[in-house]
Amino acid sequence: MRARELQAAVRRVKASREMEAKYMLLEEMLQDEREAGRVEGRAGIVLELLEDSLGNLPEDLRSRILSEKDGDVLKRYLKLAKTAASLDEFMQKISE
Repeated sequence: MRARELQAAVRRVKASREMEAKYMLLEEMLQDEREAGRVEGRAGIVLELLEDSLGNLPEDLRSRILSEKDGDVLKRYLKLAKTAASLDEFMQKISE
């Protein structure tokens, strides 16, 4: 009996346009949060890599990296951080 009630409730929810719209909105919000987490994580990796290989970073550079929200820009920073021989070289290349 409970299984039938549950199946009927699921069918009603699936048939509801309003519930469908809410579900789609929730899914979009979750996707945005996941992307924000990836971007934030990538910025942290860039900082860690730079600090491990080049030492302490100026606060303005740390702020610039942490405030960057474009994932493609952060990918570029990550590649540059892996190859930069000095902090000056890294700062010059990110400004190009």
